[in-house]
Amino acid sequence: MKQIFITMPHVMLKRHVFSIGLFLTSHHSNCLRLHRTKNVGKVLFAQRQCHVQCQTGQDRRWNVMFFGTDHFSLPHLQLMEESRQNGHLIDKLEVVVPQSTFIKRRGKTRKPSPVWEFCQEQHLTCHQWPLDDHISGFDVGVTVSFGHLLPEWLIKSFPLGILNVHPSLLPRWRGGAPIQHTILNGDEVTGVSIMRIQPHRFDVGPILLQREYNVPSNSTTKSLTHLLAKKGSEMLSEVLHNLTWFIEHEMPQREEGATLGLKIPNKLAWIDWGATSQDIYRLYRAVGEQMPLKTLFGGEEMRLEQMVSPADCSDLPIYEGDEPGLISLPKNKSIIYVRCKDGWVGFCSVSPIGRKRMTAKEFYNGYLSGRRRDDEERRCFKNHDTTNR
Repeated sequence: MKQIFITMPHVMLKRHVFSIGLFLTSHHSNCLRLHRTKNVGKVLFAQRQCHVQCQTGQDRRWNVMFFGTDHFSLPHLQLMEESRQNGHLIDKLEVVVPQSTFIKRRGKTRKPSPVWEFCQEQHLTCHQWPLDDHISGFDVGVTVSFGHLLPEWLIKSFPLGILNVHPSLLPRWRGGAPIQHTILNGDEVTGVSIMRIQPHRFDVGPILLQREYNVPSNSTTKSLTHLLAKKGSEMLSEVLHNLTWFIEHEMPQREEGATLGLKIPNKLAWIDWGATSQDIYRLYRAVGEQMPLKTLFGGEEMRLEQMVSPADCSDLPIYEGDEPGLISLPKNKSIIYVRCKDGWVGFCSVSPIGRKRMTAKEFYNGYLSGRRRDDEERRCFKNHDTTNR
């Protein structure tokens, strides 16, 4: 009887992840028996047969179809293409991108997605969504930030199903903007979930692997996307190396604690000056790179940019009668300070619609010079009409 000691991938129980050492006792070339070598918490493994491919020889190489679009998708595709070129893990790799990557609107060509550009650089076969024909010749599909619900016939075209890499601790923040909602909500912990997709609904399938990661302080959507893309691509590689094992040990996704992280509407960029400084700062970090925060001054729309941390505004005095939206520009500062619910927030520049960006000094000279300091009504940013928010 042949015995081989290996370290199996991380095993998930509820929301916890464990690394388990196992003995594989070979009774048959394709059938191995698992023996527990270590107690981990209350995790107990019965001696049961499990079809696990022993990786003592050449790794199994998969035929993969990848569905993706953006900067979160790209590192996952890059990792698989690197593996394919190195002759391990991936044998065939083709890519599907949304149709919107190619179309023109109002005479302007939309910028190609990062995934499409990478396919052109690497000469990868790239299909346009939606797919017209049934798929054959692939073992598994992988979707990463694709944004389209895949039909049941397509899912069934892959013998091992379609994996999805999602940047949240599912079932929290199901939907197309989990990272933005993580920041907006002030979550201190996030994660990456790898699941097998189900038809008809987004982000509800069984989970193969899930890991928690702390959210770094002052994270923006861009910086957190970069971090979770790196972690997600590493996890995807781990799953693909032992795919059949992960599928056999997948866990149903619970409905308890499910929240929606739907795409952010443009109207969310309007600042509510009755909010706290941290609320406004989280809004800026969540959406400011995608769309500038907006407010009104004298009925004119203004875009506020280059926000500073609320900690840098703590030395300004706070008076009980200050109106939310009140503007302050101290002479020795290059920051536009604005009164909010619990203090001040600051921005380094402002852009009136249709005009170039202005520094704090330029804004003062153009809009505030000559206005009486005691005339708060004329020295205030105003909320957008709440009925339109």
